[in-house]
Amino acid sequence: QGRILIPRVDADVHQEPAPRDERARERASDRGAGDRGHVQLDDDHDHGHERRESAPHVRDDRQAALSDHVAVRRADDPGLAEQHAVTLAAGMACDGIKPVVAIYSTFLQRGYDQLIHDVALQNLDVTFAIDRAGLVGQDGATHHGAFDLSYLRCIPNLIIAAPSNENDCRQMLVSAYNHTGPSAVRYPRGEGTGVRIEPQLRGVEIGKGHVVREGEEIAILNFGVLLTEAEKAGEALNATVADMRWVKPLDTDLIRQLAQTHSRFITVEENVVAGGAGSGVAEYLASQGLSIEIRHVAIDDRFIDHASQGETRIDAGLSCDDILEQANRGHAKLNGTKTAVAL
Repeated sequence: QGRILIPRVDADVHQEPAPRDERARERASDRGAGDRGHVQLDDDHDHGHERRESAPHVRDDRQAALSDHVAVRRADDPGLAEQHAVTLAAGMACDGIKPVVAIYSTFLQRGYDQLIHDVALQNLDVTFAIDRAGLVGQDGATHHGAFDLSYLRCIPNLIIAAPSNENDCRQMLVSAYNHTGPSAVRYPRGEGTGVRIEPQLRGVEIGKGHVVREGEEIAILNFGVLLTEAEKAGEALNATVADMRWVKPLDTDLIRQLAQTHSRFITVEENVVAGGAGSGVAEYLASQGLSIEIRHVAIDDRFIDHASQGETRIDAGLSCDDILEQANRGHAKLNGTKTAVAL
């Protein structure tokens, strides 16, 4: 399913809908000011779409990452018509509106042609909030969002964020929304890690990661929600751990710096290995002539069966032990370190 949201930042989320004549005045004022985040569609354009005027009535799990300080001026629910949802958002962007498409990773696959031709080719200002990215557990094999980094990374004009926790997800949604052009933020099914939530929505710098643990010899480059597993492996190996945050653009300065001070990279992502974030790192190293051993912890070339989220991650080889196994290849002195993953 997909849903198109038109947010208004720093508004009172509990405000009552404005009267019809007041909404008309707001639309005219907003168009005159050129504030795309505040524009509403004319009522003539509403036929065939579910219209909701008040943010408290449209909050579901696809909107959970949005702050209570963000009011949704309008939501259009196209249901299972994902191709229509993406093209509808493109049309809104052509008309000066700033839409957010909240959609499951697996269902965005259905709107791939529209994403390329209707949004990215025209460099339109559409933000994709991609829920159920990675392995979804009990939702089943058809709902795993295992391919989005691969199918998104090759699209020109599109930037891609992979936050590792709920606070970063909020901040990176702000960065993506404020970016001029198509953007995507992918986040998983389930609960956050319990990190402290920053009350202010300032965003983070696009294309910049950060080092969360300093070590030596091995650098673990994490993309997304497996940061906890990467940090456990980093402790066991005394390795450097970097939370890369952005899949596109990559933080090439950080990659170059780590390549000059380490002998091995291990990339970690909850996406298929073919064409994913790790592939992007390898491509950059090759293009720059940087010689460093690189290995990938990602989903291999198969479909993952139905199970709990923890079980599917173990089945797919995404645990701390799998990171250690990659590090131990050729390094027998590291063997024997084991950890547990919650099921």
